[in-house]
Amino acid sequence: MASLAIPVCSGLSQKAKTKINRTTFMNTITTEEFFLACWLHSNAIPLTGHIRENNKSTFTFHGDLVENLLNDYYQGSATVNVTTFSASIRQLKALMYNGTTIQPNNPNDISKKGAI
Repeated sequence: MASLAIPVCSGLSQKAKTKINRTTFMNTITTEEFFLACWLHSNAIPLTGHIRENNKSTFTFHGDLVENLLNDYYQGSATVNVTTFSASIRQLKALMYNGTTIQPNNPNDISKKGAI
């Protein structure tokens, strides 16, 4: 069964909420924009950080294709597999609302607030 690919729409005003950190060895993006985070997650860009403060989530991703995917997203040329994108929405919402924090300095360190 073939999956439907849909264009991912975005507003340019959201670009201000996205920070890109580039060094020789890193392509890292930090964003508060939920659908951009879902887009990156659905394209297998590793989520390396998540912080939820004041009912607002901030996601950090790290990967070689971050810049290309970001350009596709803001230029309106991004397409996505619906099944993969909806799975990313569910996974990131679960992360957001279960109080899970991933520290950007250690992608393997996942903790839950109040956990002992």
